Amino acid sequence: MTDLYEALRAAVTPDGRVRLTRELLTAMHEEGERRSRVDDDEIVRALSFGMCSPKRHAEVGCDTCDAKNAAIASVRSLRERAETAERERDNLLAIIHRDGGHHTGEHGVSQSVADAHATWAAVVRERDAATERAEKAERERDEARARIEAAGNVVSDNGCDCACDHSTLHEDHDEDCEVCVVCRVADALWPEAGR
Repeated sequence: MTDLYEALRAAVTPDGRVRLTRELLTAMHEEGERRSRVDDDEIVRALSFGMCSPKRHAEVGCDTCDAKNAAIASVRSLRERAETAERERDNLLAIIHRDGGHHTGEHGVSQSVADAHATWAAVVRERDAATERAEKAERERDEARARIEAAGNVVSDNGCDCACDHSTLHEDHDEDCEVCVVCRVADALWPEAGR
């Protein structure tokens, strides 16, 4: 956290003017945030003012005190929820930045959130690009399968034309056979059915 008074002292020029530096603006912003937060103990003290003593309240009851007690409980509950939300936010930022919270501690919440948005946008872009590459690879695979199937159909339709007079594809060809092109293509397409 930047001290406002130190930042202001550093921003004053020799002629008495104040330069608006990044450090000064940051210190002014942090001081404004600090002052805008009202401590829940201050609220509780303000609400407690004018309440009955617990003994008197137990004897006669007081709608005003009951309302103030409910408001005090709400203030404390809201503070707990706000602290929980801040912890969850900080944990999420630490996960996104993969640094255990150091980035947020070093640069502040606002900058950390902006950087997290940029990081997340990069992740989404990369995911979209990877999805596109995977879809293209699937299309190319399907096209290759279709071409192989078409070649297989041509081979099956034309049959064996080997000089050794074997009547069907892959039928008893041995080392001495002169294997025709159709049988060689069939061996390449269906190696498990080969000679």
